[in-house]
Amino acid sequence: MKKIVSFVLSLALVLSLGVFATFAAADRDEYLAKYDEYVTYYEGTYVPSYNSYNEALDAFSARIDAAKEELTFEQFEAVLAFLNEIKAERSAFYGDRETPGTSRYEVPFYRNAMFAAAEDEDYDLALTNRETLLALVTERVEFLSGLEEQFDDYDLEDGTVPEVPAISVDFKITNDYGYGSHAFEITLTNNSSAPVSDWLLNFTYTDGDINTFWLEGSSIAYQKSGQNFSIYPTNEHQTVYTISAGESIIIRGNGNTLGTSITNATFNGEPITMTFSK
Repeated sequence: MKKIVSFVLSLALVLSLGVFATFAAADRDEYLAKYDEYVTYYEGTYVPSYNSYNEALDAFSARIDAAKEELTFEQFEAVLAFLNEIKAERSAFYGDRETPGTSRYEVPFYRNAMFAAAEDEDYDLALTNRETLLALVTERVEFLSGLEEQFDDYDLEDGTVPEVPAISVDFKITNDYGYGSHAFEITLTNNSSAPVSDWLLNFTYTDGDINTFWLEGSSIAYQKSGQNFSIYPTNEHQTVYTISAGESIIIRGNGNTLGTSITNATFNGEPITMTFSK
């Protein structure tokens, strides 16, 4: 009897593990659903972004054609140099189907790997390749958007694309409680390609006063002299204070007297434009 019970328990355990494994592994329906999401993103986001890029290129060409009588030889040379830079950026990013690490190689590689895994009924691997494929196509969308912005921002007279400041700072009043009491947010955005962890922001809060600053529950060190404020990380080695490349941090606080503007702003000693809104 004990042997029969032991056998039954063992069989139940094996069956339960088998059921768990079945639920844990991806199946064909899950793969097809995720694949449909990828197709929707490709057709609904990537294809329009590619078309939008080409439209921006056509619009830029039309701008050149309309202004050709007024442009100097130097300005034409600047336009040609700009277009060659765009061409070089595209070539480096897209590459070709024989060069690993470029988009024209990586996208079809992972798409074919996804299809092959699905055909072998290895849906876990198929989904993994699908995630990589989606990330690669998302990179294309972001890349084309960046090129489109360059076309839109190009100054024909100066022959330049306006430089984006390394750090953008925005001061926004989020609540006015009356009698000068208010809450605010300071958004610091890192537009560079490297993280910033050791930073110092100085500004004058015209006609205003602030009594607290914080960042995601962590304190912000600050000094003030009249309406002049200096704020900086309490500990620059803690990641909460790091402004990652392309990302933002939001410092919040409260004030006793509502200010009218922000002036004399600097970031790490360099003058910046610090926007102010209510």
